Amino acid sequence: MQNLLLDFALRRRFVDFLFHTISERSFFFLDKMLQSSHEHIDIVYMADDYCSQQAPLFSPQDFGRFVMPYLTRIVDKVHRYNKKFLLHVCGAVRPLLPQIIDAGVDMLEPIQTRADGMDPAELKKDFGRHICFYGGVDLQQTLCRGSVPTVVDEVKRLIDVLGKDGGYILGPGHTYIQIDAPLENILAMYETAFSYRPYQLCTV
Repeated sequence: MQNLLLDFALRRRFVDFLFHTISERSFFFLDKMLQSSHEHIDIVYMADDYCSQQAPLFSPQDFGRFVMPYLTRIVDKVHRYNKKFLLHVCGAVRPLLPQIIDAGVDMLEPIQTRADGMDPAELKKDFGRHICFYGGVDLQQTLCRGSVPTVVDEVKRLIDVLGKDGGYILGPGHTYIQIDAPLENILAMYETAFSYRPYQLCTV
């Protein structure tokens, strides 16, 4: 990663070539997967971390040059198969969200609420009409070190804020629940999510 970030600044044509080469192979195998297992797939998931807890690891301008072309193309391909696209980016991703939305991403995971700019209410207000949020239950403090009532309160708060008018899937603020999370807190998260229904469920 350190070498790649140096390449962003010093060998930009090489980064263009590298990303093109990698993405061509990714598109090939994605096509194979969707063609062979089309009826068994609802969502295509890609983990593509490029943020710290304070900010993205590179500028929005570099995101637009290096990442947007392949991200847009891979989302378009997924949508052509009538599937949804789920993008995993930990950390302070807010400065990149307008471009991620423009690329057509349907869902963003894991919503690390302790990262800079990742306040749930602000995310919902600014982007909630355009993308589905997935995650949010804090793993750095709440789920691993908090009490059961603290977990319950956090789950209800996230449902109230991010779940208002739909567009939210509750889950931990990282793809994987960490080993130091007490079982009672994990159960409290899922049991509260199941039982707390402040909004009318939609039926089709």
